[in-house]
Amino acid sequence: MITFLRGKLVEKTPVSAIVDVGGVGYEAHIPLSTYETLPDDGEPVIILTRLVVREDSQQLYGFGTKEEREVFDLLLSVSGIGPRLALAVLSGMTVEDFGRAIRDRNDLALTMISGIGKKTAARMVLELAEKMGRLGLHVAARKGEAGVPGRNDDEVIAALISLGLTQNEAMAKLVKVRSKLGASASVEELIKAAIRF
Repeated sequence: MITFLRGKLVEKTPVSAIVDVGGVGYEAHIPLSTYETLPDDGEPVIILTRLVVREDSQQLYGFGTKEEREVFDLLLSVSGIGPRLALAVLSGMTVEDFGRAIRDRNDLALTMISGIGKKTAARMVLELAEKMGRLGLHVAARKGEAGVPGRNDDEVIAALISLGLTQNEAMAKLVKVRSKLGASASVEELIKAAIRF
């Protein structure tokens, strides 16, 4: 089992990273969240990894944090979800937002990710709520409650509804802008970004 790569970053794209480890180049498929944290080409790097072995292939997946890798593993435990869809989830929302969506049983937030329909989202919520709590990821999911993020989602949704959006449209916009702006975005920043979408 390959659990991490430490070496020189040879090349990075939004979907993969090539790391030179002692003269051997390893390619790892990565989510967008990991790409955004990678250094420039030629710089030293450490990428946490997960090797997925199938009958016809062996693919290496890379992550910037332990939490991302844990969520990836959890997603693979859900029937019908493979590595590509798991990476799409990590590219579409932060670990904290994903944890919050599972904890709050927010199927709609999950369906905003390309490739996830209502049935898959419901299955994810059903199968992952207890597992995430056991792994301690509920702590990551609750990070936003101590400050503005997460706690004021209702305020953002209410403001968007008052501007003429339906509840579903407002929630969809909130999920998109929160994934782009991150957990530290204020209510005002979220509303302004949602209006521009």
